Amino acid sequence: MWMRRVHRALLGAVLILLGAPERGLAQEPVSLDAVLAHADEYAPALLVARARLEEGAAATRGAERLLTDPLSIELAGGVRAPDTFATADVDILVSLIQPIEIGGERGARLAAADRFVERREAELEAIRWQVHREVHFAFHEAVESRVRLGAERDWLAFAETLARIARGREEAGD
Repeated sequence: MWMRRVHRALLGAVLILLGAPERGLAQEPVSLDAVLAHADEYAPALLVARARLEEGAAATRGAERLLTDPLSIELAGGVRAPDTFATADVDILVSLIQPIEIGGERGARLAAADRFVERREAELEAIRWQVHREVHFAFHEAVESRVRLGAERDWLAFAETLARIARGREEAGD
C-alpha cells in the first residue's frame, strides 16, 4: 500500500517536472538525469542514509582515540606521629591512574567502526538504488501518461472534426 502512495507521489513529482503546458507548468520536458540528480539531492531516504553514514564517521573518530578512559587522580595525606624530637611529619600521596590498552582493544574498536561505516555505505547505496528504481518507474509512467494525453487530444480533435463535418452535412440536408 505504501509503495503505491510512493509511486503516486513520484509520478506526481515527475509530471510536474515534465510539465503540462495547459496548466502553466514547465514547457520543456525535464530529462531523466535531471530528475535523478534532484532525487539524489533531496530524497528523504537518502538524506537519512547520509546522516547515518555521518554517524559511522563519528564512530570511527571515537574509536581512534588513544586513551579512552579518563585519567584518575587520587590524593591522600596525613600527619605522622611525632618522633623523639617532637617534630611532626606530613605525608602526601598522589596517584595518577590511566588505563592503557595493550591487548589490541583499540585495533578491535577501529575494525568494528570500519565495519560499521562499510555497512552504512552499503545501506546508502541500496537506498540510492531503490530511489533510482522508483524514479525510473515514475518517470517512464509520466512519459507514458504524456504520450497517452497526446493521443487522447488527437482523438478528441478527430471526434470534433467528425462532429463538425456531420453538423455541416446535416445543415446542408445531406
